Amino acid sequence: MRRIIMSFVSLAVVVGAAFGLTFITPLRRPPAAAVDLPRTTEQVCPTAGTVLSVGEGDLTHAAIGGAPVTARATGSFQAEAPVQLRGEAPLVAGVVGSGTPQTYAACASPATEAVLLVADPATTELSLINSDTGEAAVDLTLLGPEGELTPVGARGIAIAPGVTRKVALSVLAPAGPVGVLVTASQGRVAATLVNVEGRPATVAVAADTATDHVIPAVPAAADAARLLLTNPTENRLEVSVEALGTGGRYVPAGASDISLPAMSTVAVDLTGALSGEATTILVHADAPIGAAVLTRTGSGAPATLTAREPSARLGVATPGSGSLLLSNPQAAPAAVQVVFADAPAIEVTAPAGATTAVAVPEGESVLVAVVADRDIVAAVAVPATGIVVPLARNEVEPQDPGTVQLDPGLR
Repeated sequence: MRRIIMSFVSLAVVVGAAFGLTFITPLRRPPAAAVDLPRTTEQVCPTAGTVLSVGEGDLTHAAIGGAPVTARATGSFQAEAPVQLRGEAPLVAGVVGSGTPQTYAACASPATEAVLLVADPATTELSLINSDTGEAAVDLTLLGPEGELTPVGARGIAIAPGVTRKVALSVLAPAGPVGVLVTASQGRVAATLVNVEGRPATVAVAADTATDHVIPAVPAAADAARLLLTNPTENRLEVSVEALGTGGRYVPAGASDISLPAMSTVAVDLTGALSGEATTILVHADAPIGAAVLTRTGSGAPATLTAREPSARLGVATPGSGSLLLSNPQAAPAAVQVVFADAPAIEVTAPAGATTAVAVPEGESVLVAVVADRDIVAAVAVPATGIVVPLARNEVEPQDPGTVQLDPGLR
């Protein structure tokens, strides 16, 4: 009997406890919340000189492998050697070289792949900068006029953390033009072409392979312009070239129906075909290729122009006293607003398929902001030195916000 009574009591306790739990309010899980993800960028400025930058808030700059220094993101500073920048995106920066003649190179993020186009390997070195804390290793593929070159020493090039390594291209390639494909098997690098010591200053930044290239902009005063094309595929490719001059869109003489052999690099002289007009070059192929335009103005250094992404918002900090070249690759005119530093906005119409010039005021560093109702490209040509300063996209790329949810079980 006692066992039966104890069983009933236990059952009553369990039922009572279960009934009591129905009055407890369940712990609510907080709703998910959308947050803006950090938008930071890291760039390498590949030469010594005056670094000009446009951005928001502060940035840090440091010699490769050195201690960082904090500065305003919009401003300038002197660099005694290549430097690494870190700041909030978007950040547009470039370095006006301290050598003679004066050069300009856009600062860029390290990458695992790059392509560089070389007119004369005898006067050019490949600079490989490892700004990371881990070791990098790269392989070089060299594509000459007659096909792929297979020199000793082009594979497994090791670059220690915080180190810049120079590679003499004259040893790897006997003559130009040459396309140099840089592939990192470990880590990443910033790859740049620089002059051999003792030669006049030159610098050229890496490009990307793509099926379409929009390359701004050959200055009106240019004395020479050569288009370099490299084909990293195993198939012959047909390449089309168009020019956006001040008078409109056309196919330059000598640049129609270009047949680009597999694994090779060719040069096309555009000097006479551009008729002395400020011109942006459009290149199209059925498979990704590398493309660049080499131009020279007066006694200035050769400027290597590479493709830029068309955008409705562009910006840069540039030496003054030049021409802002606005090129509209679209099929309809673009309404453009140009602002130099704190000056009133200038309203400009950029005709479809053409290039328009706007005078840039004097100054050691002039801030240029461009807003258009269509995607365009732009560059500043400084005839006194021959440098060409490309504008870059100056807006944050849209992205889905991150989603966070608080777990109430965590303590």
